[in-house]
Amino acid sequence: MKFVEYMERNVFFKIIRFFAFCICLLAFVVVVIGAISLMTNFKNMVPSYDVKVSIDDVQAVATEKENQKKQEQYSEFTKQELQNAWRAAQTYFHSVPSGTLTMESLLANGFISTKGIKLEITNATQQGLMIQGKHELGLATYSMNLFGRISEVAGGAPTAKSTKTTALSVSEQKIEPFIDEVINLMPPAEFDQSKTRDITKRIALSLKDEYRIPFLQGLIDVLKQAPTDKKGEFAIQYVELYKERVSNKENENNEKEMKSWVNIATYSGAIGGGIIIIALFGLILVLLAIEKNTRKSITSETTS
Repeated sequence: MKFVEYMERNVFFKIIRFFAFCICLLAFVVVVIGAISLMTNFKNMVPSYDVKVSIDDVQAVATEKENQKKQEQYSEFTKQELQNAWRAAQTYFHSVPSGTLTMESLLANGFISTKGIKLEITNATQQGLMIQGKHELGLATYSMNLFGRISEVAGGAPTAKSTKTTALSVSEQKIEPFIDEVINLMPPAEFDQSKTRDITKRIALSLKDEYRIPFLQGLIDVLKQAPTDKKGEFAIQYVELYKERVSNKENENNEKEMKSWVNIATYSGAIGGGIIIIALFGLILVLLAIEKNTRKSITSETTS
C-alpha cells in the first residue's frame, strides 16, 4: 500500500499536474494566435470610408453648373428671337398672303436680328411656315411653326434642360482625355469617330471606377503598338481579354472575402475552445492543488 500511495503522490500526481499545465499553456497560445488572426481578418473586412474632394473636383462641378446656366440663357435668347421673327412674319403675310418669306422681308417688317443667333427659314410659305434658330454658343436648335409654337428640333443637340442628365460627371471628365487619345489613334478613314467615342465611353463606364483609367491606358498602349490595318481587331481582342480578367479578379476578390469570413469563424471557434480548455484544466490544477494541501494537513495531523 505504501508503494501505491507513494506512486500516486509523487509520480501520477506530478504527471497529471504537468499534463494539465501543458494543456492550459497550449490552449493559451491558441487563444493568443486566434485573437491576433481574428483582429487581422476584421481589419481586412472593415470597409473604407475615406472620401476625398479635391479642388479640381469642386472647380469641375462649379464649371458644370455655370455651363448649364449659360445654356439655359442661350435657349431663352433663341426662343425670344424666334418669337420676334414670328411677329415680323405675321406682319409680312398680312400684307402679302401668297408671298415667300425671306430674311430681308423679316427685317423690313420690324424684325431686329440679334448677334450670335442664327435663323434659318426652312419653309417660307404662310401655310407651312417653319423657322429654325440656334445660338452659336448653345447646344440646342429650336423650331417655330406657323402658329408660333416653339419646340426643340428632333435629333438635335441636347437642350439646356437636359444637360443636367447628359452633362459629364466628374468620373467621366477624368476619362475624357484618355478617350480622346484612343480616338486619335484609330484610323479616321475606317472608323467613325463619334461611334468609336460612344462605344469606348460605354465600355469604360460599364467598369468599376478602379478599372476605368487602367483599361483606357492599356488600350492606348495596345493601339500604339498595333499595325495600322489591324487596330480595330486588336482593340476588340483587348476589350474581351480585359473584361475576362476583370471578371476573374472580381471572382478572386469574392473568394477572398468568403475565405475571410470562414477564417473569422474558425479563429473564433479556436478562441472559444481554448478558453473552455483553459477553464477546465485550470479547474483540474486548482483541484489538484487543493487535494495536495489537504493531504499535507492530514499527514501532519497523523504524525502529531
